[in-house]
Parts: sequence; structure tokens; C-alpha cells
Amino acid sequence: SELLQLKDKCEKLELQLTARGTEIEGLSSQMEEGRSKAESKWRALNSQFVEMKSKMSKYGRDDLMTLLLKDQNEKIQKQEVEIREFKRKVEDLEYVIKDLNGNLMRAQKEKEFMEMNAKEAEEAAE
Repeated sequence: SELLQLKDKCEKLELQLTARGTEIEGLSSQMEEGRSKAESKWRALNSQFVEMKSKMSKYGRDDLMTLLLKDQNEKIQKQEVEIREFKRKVEDLEYVIKDLNGNLMRAQKEKEFMEMNAKEAEEAAE
């Protein structure tokens, strides 16, 4: 009976060990996956750092800042050109609208004049 109890205990412990082993394998694969991701991130950041470092040594820190500012300045200048072109288009449209308004006013005056002439002609005919 004591032997059976020990045998039973051993089987339970074996099951627990197997479960723990499976759990440990899962955790270790998660850990490996995490390590792999961390290493690839580190490599990417390190290559960016090396690239910036080589640019800084090639151009010098101040020159690198100058290059970055120059790039920003070029973008701003392009935007300013686009804005000027847009303003010019707006001004052209305003001119066209003024011209159309002037034509409309002239057409209204001509219509009024023709209506007056027609009225006078009617009155003269009576």
C-alpha cells in the first residue's frame, strides 16, 4: 500500500514535471523571439547611428545641420512658389470676374436703352 502511494506520488510529480517542461519551452521560445526582435531593432538603430556618425565626420556637425536646414529651406521655397502661383491664379480669376461683371453691366444698360427706344417707338406710333 505504501508502495502504491509512492508510485502514485511519482506519477503525479512526473506529470507536473512534464507540464513545467512544456511551460518552460513556451517561455523560452517567447524569450528567444523577444531577443530576436530586440536584436533586429538594435541593428537598425545602430546602422542609423553609424550613418549619422559618418555623415557628421564627413560634413562636420555644423555642416550636417546646414544640410538639414538647406533641405528644409528648399521645401519652404517650393511651397512659397506654389503659393505665389495660386495667388496669381486667384488674381486672374478676380480679373475675369470683374471683366464679366463689366460686360453684364454694359448688357443691362444696352437692354434698358433698347427698352426705352422700343417704348418711345410705341408711343410715337400711337
